[in-house]
Amino acid sequence: MERTPYVRLPIPVSAAQEICVAYGYDQIIILARRVGDEDDAGGEHLTTYGLTDEHSNAAAQIGFHLRSKVMGWHGDVVMSRAMVDVLDERIRQRVAEGYTAEHDDQHVLGEIARAGAAYAIHGGESDEVRDRMRAPPFWWPWSPSFWKPKDRYRDLVRACALLIAELERLNRRAKKGGAS
Repeated sequence: MERTPYVRLPIPVSAAQEICVAYGYDQIIILARRVGDEDDAGGEHLTTYGLTDEHSNAAAQIGFHLRSKVMGWHGDVVMSRAMVDVLDERIRQRVAEGYTAEHDDQHVLGEIARAGAAYAIHGGESDEVRDRMRAPPFWWPWSPSFWKPKDRYRDLVRACALLIAELERLNRRAKKGGAS
């Protein structure tokens, strides 16, 4: 097959959907790149698709992780180190900790947001103040055994990932017609 010079069209989501359905998968992640020594080499593209919203979100998260951390592509979306770290933490929460959408949807009283706020405030404190703060703040929603502060950066990353989890929960709830 002959390559068309200087032409790189985005792969439409409909193409990913066709592959997903035709081959029986729940999620599809397409990373495309043009390589070679020609003048038209280079250029990257990412297309993701999932059969459900949850599958779509997971495929997108994995795709962006692969795109930025594994392949080192940034393209038209410039992701800072902090943004990548937050997305990695959110993926870790889901995969390693098992905090799935179903789990998060059980926390309807703002617990996830309060946990994120606790880590954000703790991460913003000086090292001197942090050293004196061993117990979780009074608004910490869960058992003190779940309070596991690390260093300032890590606490702020965890805070952002928890707040994303809460936003995802609110989006799912709104989509189902529930109040936020």
